[in-house]
Parts: sequence; structure tokens; C-alpha cells
Amino acid sequence: MPVDRLFRLRGILLGAVGAVVALGAQADERSLLAGLPVLGLGLGLRAWAFAHLGPAGRTRDPAPPRSRATSGPYRWLSHPVYVGNLFVAAGLIVSASAPWGLSVAAAAVVLIVYAALATRESQQLHDVPERAGVVLWGRALLRSERSTWLSVGLLLAVIGVASV
Repeated sequence: MPVDRLFRLRGILLGAVGAVVALGAQADERSLLAGLPVLGLGLGLRAWAFAHLGPAGRTRDPAPPRSRATSGPYRWLSHPVYVGNLFVAAGLIVSASAPWGLSVAAAAVVLIVYAALATRESQQLHDVPERAGVVLWGRALLRSERSTWLSVGLLLAVIGVASV
């Protein structure tokens, strides 16, 4: 699958991986409590990154961006949204406590997808001018991240139901 197509379909692909892990869940209170801090760290990093990336970060268009953020987490990480997504995935995998093979396969798919996307994006951003971050807060940030929080909430609900 070409990387631009992978970029467009990343939500569907990774959502399917999350659904498979959630349906295979064997979670208990300990696994849920162990996964939630990792999940929270990922969601927090994503929110911080999108606060500085702004609405331009919410796209399915694989075209190179016109500018790149250098404030907030972008001072230290090239791809903080992807790193946040890795923490979100890890938190969900730990929370689900799915069978070992399923958990490893899901983690491998997530790592491969984000490694490919980060490589592609690094190449695209090589000669793109820097810009200060947008800094969204409040309602704008909540709106920006609502699909992520709804997806994570749904996966946690499925994990909870599948584990009963």
C-alpha cells in the first residue's frame, strides 16, 4: 500500500486493529488501571501537539504542509502526534489484556504504520518553513480532538463489555 494511501486510511486501519484487540479483551481491574495512565499520557501529548499544530493537522490530504510547527512539543519531538498515538495504542493494548499474540501483532501493526508515516512526513517537511504554533485551547481544542476521545471511549467500552 503506498504511504499516501496509508495516510488517508490510517484511521480506518488502526480503528480496525483497535476493535480486534478490544473484542479479544480479557481485561480486569488491574489491566484497566495499568493501561489508563499510559492512555492518558498519549491523549495529553496529542492534545498538546494539536494545540500547537492547529486545524492544519487534522487532514486526510497527503499533500505536504505549507509550514511546520516548532513550538510546544514540536521543540523536542518531530512527530508528537504519532508518539502520542503510540502511547494511546499501548494504553489500550494493556487495558484490554488481550491474548499475548494478538497484543504483539497489534503493537507491531501500529509501530509499522507510524514508522512509515513519520518517515514520509519527515521527507515532506525537510524544506518546509517553520512557524510558531497556533495554540488552540478550550472549545477549539476540544472540537479538534473529539473524534479521538470518542473513539478511545468506544474502544474502552467494548473492552469493558468484552471482559465481562
